[in-house]
Amino acid sequence: MSHCGRFRGARFRWAELETWHPLQESHTEADGSYVLSVPYSDDREIVGDIMRFGGADAEVLEPKELRSKVQTGFLDAVRKYV
Repeated sequence: MSHCGRFRGARFRWAELETWHPLQESHTEADGSYVLSVPYSDDREIVGDIMRFGGADAEVLEPKELRSKVQTGFLDAVRKYV
């Protein structure tokens, strides 16, 4: 399976310099965001990697199931601080 995500803001450059996987594909969009596609087999690791960027700097574009797991992780975290 492959993950596609977008990075903006403070984490853009860090994500751009990171080697996530030997078969990763990436490009910079016209709006200056960095789009990265990375193959993965176990979503637990990639969910943690994505969440460490925080909700403002990283967004899962696809697959829908991975996007939902990241969303749930952030919502669970917010509930602890409300």
